Amino acid sequence: MFEELFTGPIALARQRESPYAEERRQFLRHLKDVGYRRNSLHAVACQLVVITRSLDLSGPDALDGSDIEAVARRWATRHARRRGKTVGQATRNFRYWAEQWLRWWGRLTKPAPVAPLPFQGLLDAFTAHMRDERGLAPASIRSHGWKTKTFLAWYWLQGRAFADVTIQDVDDFLAAKGRATWSRRSVAVAVQALRAFFRYAERTGQCRTGIAAAITGPRLYDLETLPSGPAWGDVEAILASLATDRAVDIRRTAALVLFATYGFRLGEVAGLKLEDIDWEHEVIRIRRVKRHDVQTYPLSKEAGTALRTLRVRGSVSCVTTIGWDRGSAASSSSIWSANATWPRTPGEATAMCWPCSFPSWRRRPRRRWTDWRSATSPLIRFVSF
Repeated sequence: MFEELFTGPIALARQRESPYAEERRQFLRHLKDVGYRRNSLHAVACQLVVITRSLDLSGPDALDGSDIEAVARRWATRHARRRGKTVGQATRNFRYWAEQWLRWWGRLTKPAPVAPLPFQGLLDAFTAHMRDERGLAPASIRSHGWKTKTFLAWYWLQGRAFADVTIQDVDDFLAAKGRATWSRRSVAVAVQALRAFFRYAERTGQCRTGIAAAITGPRLYDLETLPSGPAWGDVEAILASLATDRAVDIRRTAALVLFATYGFRLGEVAGLKLEDIDWEHEVIRIRRVKRHDVQTYPLSKEAGTALRTLRVRGSVSCVTTIGWDRGSAASSSSIWSANATWPRTPGEATAMCWPCSFPSWRRRPRRRWTDWRSATSPLIRFVSF
């Protein structure tokens, strides 16, 4: 089995020579038989090597879950950052696969019996309804079941019968969870689960009608979790990467400083002329393309330095225009062409291509200069005068 997952001699030797190789091999074979793909099996195999080297499995006794938790926490504290995970994520992953493997091997103690959950019969009936009547996927059943169980456990503490539940109880539960640990998206998922649950409860006559229709949750927006622009620290890093004597980098720096500092549009920067910069009074005038008027802003130190450098060393030969394209008349396309080969490094690309986490089914994101208007600059909100 190891030979199917690893091709490198060092990785293959590590799998073969680590403790309990045969037990790990058989468990991986079991996972493959139940449908795990090669990438998942590869990750599990690596995790099992860590588990065998961290847990004390030399004795004949089975291990307790609390012992596994303690070892997982110690290991995650030392190695989580190096593996690109948080301590909590590394701990949960270690504990999950350790328990799965030891339970399959018969080396995990059985948990003590627990008291039935509140309203367990109602929850079981709802689970069967989702599985048998609605035909939901197992992942959806687990998600709806967990949200519903959480609500029922909270409602049980109110000391009232389920037949007395009201929409106010549902609102109080969602508000409490929103104030505690749940994000807006988690609350929205819980709303979907509770609507399905109360539709079932109303249909079977176990609560009053109208609750499911009255449940409302927060509004979610497409791509709302993606940042709207790069942080100011990323802007500074990109500008530092362009600090060269090359004329093209000097022009790039001047344009990007204007985008990031003032939030100017592409066409506004393209139409900027030398006469729009008042060096004596340290102001800059910009022709607003949408409002069709001229606004005046204080000339910041960063913008003034970049524009002076552009004028002196940026191959600006025209006396009336800024000359983004080697002194020719400026245009939006010339500014775009001046930056066509940029960014040059993955770090620059990450900061520039916002949003950079589009799902794979969306078109590939392009560099958009308007995204720089959202950069976190302390100078971005000037009051014009």
